[in-house]
Amino acid sequence: MILDAVGKRKSSALKVACKNAIAPGGRYISVDDGTPKLLASDLEYLKSVVETGGLRPVIDRRYPLEQIQEAHRYVDEGHTKGNVVLTVAHNEAWSE
Repeated sequence: MILDAVGKRKSSALKVACKNAIAPGGRYISVDDGTPKLLASDLEYLKSVVETGGLRPVIDRRYPLEQIQEAHRYVDEGHTKGNVVLTVAHNEAWSE
């Protein structure tokens, strides 16, 4: 299964290559098609891959929520090498 969670273009050479790389019976899911339609079996499969360490996210940079403008600027430059993550501090008052 290939899950394209970026969805910048309806069609591109990369999307075509991904679709061609899928094994028989595999699935290509893209957010370009709106909200991805995931089956329960897809989610169970992803869960098992994550739990066994078979899926490791690539994180380029982390920004605290207060620096969201800087994070957007960095992403807009188009040079990210992975995901950009916003971190949110846990506030004890929120959990009461």
